[in-house]
This record gives sequence, C-alpha cells and structure tokens, in this order.
Amino acid sequence: MFDIMLLSGTIWQGMAKPEGAAMRAVIRRPFASWLFSVITLLPLTPGALLAAGEEFKFVALADTHISSEADLANWRKFLYTVQQQENPDMFIVMGDIVGHEPHLLARAKQIADLSGAVVHCVPGNHDDDYGRYPEYYQAAFGSMYYAFDHKGWKMVMGWSQNPPTAWLRSTLDALPAGTPVIYCGHYPPAYDSASYDVIKDYATRVAFAGHTHAESSYTYSGVPVRVLGQCRLTSGPYYVYTARDETPFNFSVTRKYASDLTLLSPPDAPPTISLASPASGSTISGTVLFSGTAGDDSSLSEIHYRVDLGPWLPLPTTTSWTFSLDTTALSEEHHLVEFRSIDSAGQETLNYASGIYYVDNLPSPANVLSFQQGVNSYTGCTARTITSTDASRSNLECWTWSSGAEFHEFYVRFDLSGLTMPSGSDITSARLILYLVRQNNQSLNGGAWPANYNVGIVGGHWDASTTWATRPAPAWTAANTTSPAPALTGAWDYFDFGYGTYPAPPQPIEIDLTAIAGVIQGWAETPAGNYGLVFSPKTAYNYNFSMAQSNYWLATARPRLEITLEDGGADATPPDITLSAAVLAGTVSDDVSCPAFVSVAGTQVPVSSAGPLSGTWTSQNVSLSGQTTTIAITAGDNSGNSRTVHVQVAK
Repeated sequence: MFDIMLLSGTIWQGMAKPEGAAMRAVIRRPFASWLFSVITLLPLTPGALLAAGEEFKFVALADTHISSEADLANWRKFLYTVQQQENPDMFIVMGDIVGHEPHLLARAKQIADLSGAVVHCVPGNHDDDYGRYPEYYQAAFGSMYYAFDHKGWKMVMGWSQNPPTAWLRSTLDALPAGTPVIYCGHYPPAYDSASYDVIKDYATRVAFAGHTHAESSYTYSGVPVRVLGQCRLTSGPYYVYTARDETPFNFSVTRKYASDLTLLSPPDAPPTISLASPASGSTISGTVLFSGTAGDDSSLSEIHYRVDLGPWLPLPTTTSWTFSLDTTALSEEHHLVEFRSIDSAGQETLNYASGIYYVDNLPSPANVLSFQQGVNSYTGCTARTITSTDASRSNLECWTWSSGAEFHEFYVRFDLSGLTMPSGSDITSARLILYLVRQNNQSLNGGAWPANYNVGIVGGHWDASTTWATRPAPAWTAANTTSPAPALTGAWDYFDFGYGTYPAPPQPIEIDLTAIAGVIQGWAETPAGNYGLVFSPKTAYNYNFSMAQSNYWLATARPRLEITLEDGGADATPPDITLSAAVLAGTVSDDVSCPAFVSVAGTQVPVSSAGPLSGTWTSQNVSLSGQTTTIAITAGDNSGNSRTVHVQVAK
C-alpha cells in the first residue's frame, strides 16, 4: 500500500469532495488504482500537471555592440575568461551582438563556436537593421528564432523586430502542460507586446530582454521580465543566473561587471596577416601588385582575398605573399580590398589586412573641371554641420530624430575664384558628389521612410563660429520646408552594402546641381557672393545620413564639385597644328665608294662620310604645300650613276 498524504484541491474540481471515511478510503487505496483515478479525474487545464525543470547555471548579457576587430578580440577573451570562472551551462546574448556592423556577425559566431562555450543569441535591431536586412544574421547564425530543450526547460529564442507569433504559439502549444519556459528576446514588452502577449499564456518562468541599455525588473501580464544592462565586454554588467523551476519566480542572480575582469587570452592564438603595399587611400590603376605577410603560432592553413565583400578567393599560402589585381575590371570609384588568414584549427585572423583604394583608369573629359579638397592641389572647400543643439559633429550630417527635436544640417562651399572662364563660355551642368559614411533610416514599424532633403543656396556668411541661432537663410527646421532662397529637393539613397550603418568604402551620392548652374557660374565670376549650399532634412521622420567632411582621411572621398563647360570651355578644345616645312635626314651607300652627293627637292645637301662606302645626310627646311607633299631625293656616285626616290609628307 502507498499512503498519499497530500492532494491538490484541484483534483475535486467539478466533483463532490469526499469527506471523513470516504476520504480516508480514497487515500488508503492501492497506488495504481489511485494514480488511475488522478489521471482520469484531473481537469485538463494549463499548468495542472507541472513538468519539473532541473536547476542550471547560465550567463546572460545584452547589447555587446561589437563594432571593430578590437571588439572581436575582447569577445573571444570574454567568453574564455567567464567560462573558466563560472563554468555555466551556456551564455545567452539578448541581441545587438554587433553595433550596426553586420559584416562582423559571422566572425562573432565563429569565435563563439570555437570558444569551447555554449553560446545562444537572439538578433537585435542593430544586427538586422530593425528587421529589414535579416540575411546577414541568418547567414551567420542559421535562424532568426528557434527553441531548444535543456534539463527539462524549453528555451525560446525570439525575434523581436519581426515577431513570429504563429510559430511561437505553435511551439508552446506542443509542450507538455506546465513545461517551464524561459523566453529570450531583444525588445522588452514596450517594443514587442506581440511576443509577450503569447508567452503569458504558458508556464513562462521569466522573460529576458535588452535594448534599453538600462537594467529593470517588472511583471508583464504575470510574466516576470528582466531587462539587462548593456555589456560592452570590457565594461557594463553581465549576469550569472541559476534557473529554478519555482513559482513565484525565484532565480538566483549575481550581477557582475566586465570592468572587474582580467580578460585572459585562450591558449591557441589566431593567425595574423598584414598588408605592406599599396597604402590604403591610394589611387590605383592598371594592374596593381599587393604584398604582405602572414603567420600563426602553430600552423598556417589558408590565405584569402576579396574585393568589396565579394567571395573569398584563395592565394598561395606563404608567410610572404603577393597578389596582382587587374583594376580595369573595376568601376571608377572606391573599392575595399581585404585579406585574411586561417590556421589549422579553423581560426580566422581577428584583424583583416585591408585597404580602400580609388580606381582611376579613365581620364576625365577636358571640359569637365573637378574641385575636391586635397586633390590636384585644390584647397578651397570648407564645410561644417550645424545642429539644433549646437553640438560639434565631425561629419556632414543631414539628420532628424525624435520628431525633429534633433535637427542637423550641413553647409559646404567651394571657392571658385581661381577659375578663369573663357570669354563667352558658360557652365552647362554641375553635380556634387558626397560620400556616405553613416546611415540610419527607420520608421516605427521597421520600414524605411523616404529620407527627403532640401538643398538651399545659402544667403549669408557662415564659418566655424556660426551657431543654430546665427545661421544664415534659409534657416530651415523640421516643420518649415519653405525658403526665401532657391531650393532643390531629393531623397538620400539607402545602401545595403553589408556594412549596415557604416558603409565601407564610403558610398558616392550624386546631387544634380544643373538647375543652379547659373548660380555656380556667378560664384566663379563674383567670388564675394559665394556662400555655398546647405543640405537640410525635409521630413520630421527619423533618419540620419552622414557624409565625409572636407578633412576626411580619404581625400578622394571628400565632397567633390564637378562642372561642365560648353564648347569644351577653358582648355577643352585641342590645339591646331600647322605644318609648313620639314627637315629630312637619312643614309646613303654605294658598292665602290661613298656617294658624291644627295639632293632633296632639287637642292643639293652635303654628305658626311660614315665609312668608305656610306654616309649620312640632313636637308634644310623643305617647304610643304597642301595636305600631302611629294619630295624627290636623288643620290649620285663618283662614276656618274644616280638614283631617285620619292617621299610623301602628309600634314
């Protein structure tokens, strides 16, 4: 016999509860008979039969924002160090693994896979650009959302930016009743209520999130929510949790700080690679020889190169490598060339060897004049950003955020006082090429709003001391898109280049200024009236675009003004050549002795002996007439023999 000392009152739901001897009879029944009764009488409500999850330890962190190869090195050390200290069952990263740098996702995943730790991640808005470009994360991690079992728990890794609510509900519906759930996502409920409105209907013991960079704890529809602070791997908190299947929520947690860690390097160092030449920032043409070195502390396995994030292509594996690139197959613009090495353990070098190069194989038309700071000795471009908060900015920014509360516009001026316009010549077209170095364009639903802008002709003086309050007309704001000055309008292109927010190399954006070609000509003719142009955001929707400044490190990516002159303009017409006379020269020889004379067009010229049988001769100017002139050249020897040849000279 088996004595049951405690029964849940829910067993009697919908039934008359036995009393006295009847109750004792039930309690004293054989176990098999009692168990059958419980199974048949237990109401089928969620959580009635609770599945038990074992205790386990995990490390939780969020918003690592890996943005550089130095961050990748710290990621590698962080995982190794914390794994050695805590020995958790797993690490869970609540999104924003990278900081709008999707090209680093695959490298972060490879480091995690080779770390010896178990690492689970969810995508954040910086990883998939607010859900618009999931392919980079998906290529690295395999899935945007998934679930797995661990020690009796169901671990659910969600996708906050595009919540897969149907999948989420079907996954949880398939669980045995009462299975404890841990939900992990990037957004807290305020940004993703759809996911939380699903998980509240199940045995969700806790939901973890990041995104806000600020720690908080609260309950959403009965679900304990833990929002983690930002961990930048060398600073900020990470959390060591012990999961316990108890209600109310009773996980133990120790908050620790990355700044207190002494980061340790794993014993097997990754391989290295370096680029010796050509220097990044160079202008290249034709076939270019690249060279560098590679190495590893154990065994070097492979060396690769790629152009503009294309496929990796193999190079001979040697510690001193060279590679020839045919630039004639590339467009006339900037290109990114990268090199990597891989060791026998499969580790990729943490620091790619790379350079950005401007390919210039085609000469510009003679009637197109280009003005770019630091290129071809031009030094007349000034530019700056002015913000509604008077904050100093290093780039040229067209930026509106928080419904226009943040408003940045930029000014650019090209001094054309050195341009001498040929008499009667006009500027027929003009364009400004700006180079995008940062972009972020979002709407509340994750889509892209049109990033509209205005271009205005600045109405007065500005310089480094100009503020928001003292800026000259047109003085636009987010709510004011009219102007007393002539204006152009357009929309910034959004680049999906694989580098997300920070395109590499900087991407060219062309603004057609032909509509104000007359104004630009006036700048050349009357330099004192040249105050340049202003670019302002035209919409109050959230977006920000940043262009390279006039002092940007890469001179060929600074603002460039190109103007086209009519009829070839200054120095555009090739010179005429008039051929009025020619000087002829040659040699003469004979079988007996050096010839006695040579005459050219009837005029005898002296023969200089070059030996017993030959000599050289040079004529005086021979007059030419018409497009083609035939000239007779006659040579005679001392025996009276002569020979005449005819030469045609074409102008």
